Amino acid sequence: MKGIQIHKLKKKDQALLQGFIDSLGASADTFRYFDKRTIDVVDLHHITLLILDQDKPVAYGHLEPENGIDWLGIAVIESSRGRGFGREMMKALIGEAENLKLKEIRLSVDASNTAAIALYRSMGFELLEVRDDIRFYTFNPNRETSEDKT
Repeated sequence: MKGIQIHKLKKKDQALLQGFIDSLGASADTFRYFDKRTIDVVDLHHITLLILDQDKPVAYGHLEPENGIDWLGIAVIESSRGRGFGREMMKALIGEAENLKLKEIRLSVDASNTAAIALYRSMGFELLEVRDDIRFYTFNPNRETSEDKT
Protein backbone atom coordinates (compact mmCIF):
# COMPACT_ATOMS: atom_id res chain seq x y z
CA MET A 1 0.00 0.00 0.00
CA LYS A 2 1.45 3.26 -1.11
CA GLY A 3 2.11 6.04 1.41
CA ILE A 4 1.73 3.94 4.54
CA GLN A 5 4.23 2.89 7.15
CA ILE A 6 4.07 0.40 9.97
CA HIS A 7 5.31 2.07 13.12
CA LYS A 8 6.53 0.15 16.19
CA LEU A 9 5.17 2.04 19.17
CA LYS A 10 7.64 3.38 21.72
CA LYS A 11 7.01 4.98 25.11
CA LYS A 12 7.38 8.45 23.60
CA ASP A 13 4.50 7.70 21.20
CA GLN A 14 1.67 7.88 23.74
CA ALA A 15 0.23 11.03 22.14
CA LEU A 16 0.17 9.29 18.75
CA LEU A 17 -1.65 6.32 20.28
CA GLN A 18 -4.08 8.60 22.12
CA GLY A 19 -4.80 10.35 18.81
CA PHE A 20 -5.65 6.99 17.28
CA ILE A 21 -7.98 6.10 20.17
CA ASP A 22 -9.69 9.49 19.92
CA SER A 23 -10.22 8.94 16.16
CA LEU A 24 -11.81 5.47 16.38
CA GLY A 25 -15.34 6.70 15.72
CA ALA A 26 -17.83 3.80 15.48
CA SER A 27 -14.90 1.35 15.63
CA ALA A 28 -14.85 2.04 19.38
CA ASP A 29 -18.11 0.06 19.61
CA THR A 30 -16.27 -3.19 18.86
CA PHE A 31 -12.72 -2.32 19.97
CA ARG A 32 -13.06 -1.82 23.70
CA TYR A 33 -9.49 -2.72 24.68
CA PHE A 34 -8.67 0.67 26.21
CA ASP A 35 -12.05 1.08 27.93
CA LYS A 36 -10.72 -0.54 31.12
CA ARG A 37 -6.99 -0.16 30.59
CA THR A 38 -4.68 2.81 30.75
CA ILE A 39 -2.61 3.60 27.70
CA ASP A 40 0.60 2.47 29.40
CA VAL A 41 -0.60 -1.16 29.20
CA VAL A 42 1.29 -1.21 25.90
CA ASP A 43 4.50 -1.46 27.96
CA LEU A 44 3.45 -5.06 28.73
CA HIS A 45 2.92 -6.05 25.09
CA HIS A 46 5.29 -8.17 23.05
CA ILE A 47 4.78 -5.51 20.38
CA THR A 48 2.42 -2.67 19.58
CA LEU A 49 2.07 -1.37 16.04
CA LEU A 50 0.34 1.54 14.33
CA ILE A 51 -0.20 1.90 10.61
CA LEU A 52 0.33 5.49 9.59
CA ASP A 53 -1.26 6.80 6.42
CA GLN A 54 0.40 10.09 5.56
CA ASP A 55 1.60 10.31 9.20
CA LYS A 56 -1.94 9.82 10.58
CA PRO A 57 -2.60 6.64 12.61
CA VAL A 58 -5.34 4.61 10.93
CA ALA A 59 -4.82 1.10 12.36
CA TYR A 60 -3.61 -0.36 15.63
CA GLY A 61 -2.43 -3.84 16.55
CA HIS A 62 -0.72 -5.63 19.41
CA LEU A 63 0.49 -8.98 20.65
CA GLU A 64 0.01 -9.25 24.39
CA PRO A 65 0.90 -12.05 26.80
CA GLU A 66 -1.76 -12.63 29.43
CA ASN A 67 -2.01 -15.64 31.77
CA GLY A 68 0.00 -17.90 29.46
CA ILE A 69 -1.94 -16.93 26.31
CA ASP A 70 -0.67 -14.59 23.59
CA TRP A 71 -3.51 -12.33 22.45
CA LEU A 72 -3.76 -10.38 19.23
CA GLY A 73 -5.72 -7.14 19.21
CA ILE A 74 -6.48 -5.00 16.19
CA ALA A 75 -8.57 -1.97 15.27
CA VAL A 76 -9.01 0.30 12.26
CA ILE A 77 -10.53 3.76 12.61
CA GLU A 78 -14.03 4.01 11.18
CA SER A 79 -13.09 6.39 8.36
CA SER A 80 -10.38 4.00 7.10
CA ARG A 81 -12.29 0.70 7.13
CA GLY A 82 -12.44 -1.29 3.93
CA ARG A 83 -9.13 0.00 2.58
CA GLY A 84 -6.95 -3.00 3.46
CA PHE A 85 -5.37 -1.61 6.62
CA GLY A 86 -6.74 -4.45 8.75
CA ARG A 87 -5.20 -7.07 6.46
CA GLU A 88 -1.85 -5.23 6.46
CA MET A 89 -1.89 -5.07 10.25
CA MET A 90 -2.75 -8.77 10.52
CA LYS A 91 0.15 -9.66 8.20
CA ALA A 92 2.53 -7.54 10.27
CA LEU A 93 1.37 -9.05 13.57
CA ILE A 94 1.56 -12.61 12.25
CA GLY A 95 5.10 -11.87 11.05
CA GLU A 96 6.01 -10.55 14.49
CA ALA A 97 4.48 -13.65 16.12
CA GLU A 98 6.60 -15.84 13.84
CA ASN A 99 9.73 -13.86 14.77
CA LEU A 100 8.88 -14.25 18.46
CA LYS A 101 8.34 -17.99 17.87
CA LEU A 102 4.91 -17.86 19.51
CA LYS A 103 3.21 -21.25 19.34
CA GLU A 104 -0.33 -19.90 19.29
CA ILE A 105 -2.07 -16.55 19.16
CA ARG A 106 -5.69 -15.94 20.03
CA LEU A 107 -8.18 -13.18 19.50
CA SER A 108 -11.72 -12.42 20.50
CA VAL A 109 -14.31 -10.66 18.37
CA ASP A 110 -17.95 -9.69 18.67
CA ALA A 111 -20.09 -12.23 16.80
CA SER A 112 -21.78 -9.31 15.01
CA ASN A 113 -18.47 -8.03 13.57
CA THR A 114 -18.79 -10.06 10.37
CA ALA A 115 -16.19 -8.07 8.41
CA ALA A 116 -13.52 -8.77 11.04
CA ILE A 117 -14.52 -12.43 11.26
CA ALA A 118 -14.20 -12.77 7.48
CA LEU A 119 -10.71 -11.21 7.65
CA TYR A 120 -9.56 -13.49 10.46
CA ARG A 121 -10.85 -16.61 8.73
CA SER A 122 -9.19 -15.57 5.45
CA MET A 123 -5.90 -15.25 7.35
CA GLY A 124 -6.18 -18.82 8.68
CA PHE A 125 -7.63 -18.24 12.15
CA GLU A 126 -9.83 -21.09 13.37
CA LEU A 127 -12.85 -20.83 15.65
CA LEU A 128 -11.98 -22.07 19.12
CA GLU A 129 -15.18 -21.33 21.05
CA VAL A 130 -18.23 -19.10 21.28
CA ARG A 131 -19.16 -17.53 24.61
CA ASP A 132 -22.22 -15.31 24.76
CA ASP A 133 -21.83 -12.95 21.78
CA ILE A 134 -18.03 -13.30 21.60
CA ARG A 135 -16.13 -15.62 19.27
CA PHE A 136 -12.64 -16.77 20.14
CA TYR A 137 -10.20 -17.70 17.38
CA THR A 138 -6.79 -19.36 17.42
CA PHE A 139 -3.86 -19.38 15.02
CA ASN A 140 -0.48 -21.11 14.95
CA PRO A 141 1.91 -18.57 13.39
CA ASN A 142 4.62 -21.16 12.83
CA ARG A 143 2.48 -23.90 11.33
CA GLU A 144 3.60 -25.54 8.14
CA THR A 145 1.15 -24.86 5.32
CA SER A 146 0.73 -26.71 2.04
CA GLU A 147 2.55 -23.79 0.37
CA ASP A 148 5.57 -24.45 2.64
CA LYS A 149 5.82 -28.05 1.38
CA THR A 150 6.17 -27.15 -2.29
